[in-house]
Order: sequence, then C-alpha cells, then structure tokens
Amino acid sequence: MAVVAARATQLPIYSSFAKEGNLSDLFAKGEAISTVFNVLGIGLGIQLVSTVCSSMQGKDAGNVKVGRDLHKALKPSKLHQLKERFPEEKFLLNWGTKWTDMVLEHNATGEDALRCWLLAAYAANMDKFVHDPNFSVLQEAYERMNSVISPLVGEL
Repeated sequence: MAVVAARATQLPIYSSFAKEGNLSDLFAKGEAISTVFNVLGIGLGIQLVSTVCSSMQGKDAGNVKVGRDLHKALKPSKLHQLKERFPEEKFLLNWGTKWTDMVLEHNATGEDALRCWLLAAYAANMDKFVHDPNFSVLQEAYERMNSVISPLVGEL
C-alpha cells in the first residue's frame, strides 16, 4: 500500500519542483535515490536478521533451546518418530525435563520457525503435557497451531 501511495504522489511532487522542462531529469534522479535507499534498507535488514539469528543460535530462549546440534537434541529413534508423525514440517521439537529443543532444517523459512514456536507454546500450555509428554498431546497442540497459523501469517 505504501508503494502505491508513493507512486501515486510521485509525479505531482516532481512536477512541483520542475523548472523549464527538466521533469525527466528530476524523475531519473529521484528514482536513483530511491533505488540507493532501497538497497541500503535491504542490506540493513539482512544485517539485523543475521545478527539476531546468530545470537539466538544455540542459546536458551525461555524454556526453548534453538540451534543445538541435531545429535545432541534428539536420539535417532525419537527423530524417526517425529519425522513419521510430521513428515511435511521443516522443524523438530523435542521435550526434555528442563527445556525443549527446537531444530530447524537449513531450508526452513520464517513461517516454519513461527509454526514451531507456536507448537511449542501450545504444547507447553497444556497442563497434561508437562506430566505426560506423549504424541496425542503433541498432535492436539499441532492441530491448534494449524488452526491459527494461516490467519496469523495472513495478518503479517
């Protein structure tokens, strides 16, 4: 919406600054400046995201640990159980007694990470899960997460 508003008001603003037919020159310079700031904004965004992600890797984020090595976070038998139960997902969650390990595949997107956080939050809020961490509770939390993720991502 911001792009549409900017494009709609761009020509009248440039026209007000134009002197003796130099509108095309003004327009070209304005586009060049716009492109420079778009590239700078993208670069700063990438730097910010990479800084935040690298500071989160392997560190405790509440009771969820993010970025631990797969072999430290999951036993092979548990890995196969989770992959069979949720084959489409690009994340794995493993509940321990002290924390929950969250492991993302290399090609996971931001939406995959959000899905994983929501699943961990729903499962943690289920009282019975704390006392008996079984797949039926995880499945119930998974269904709740799937019911809210589409509207949430749509709003973002």
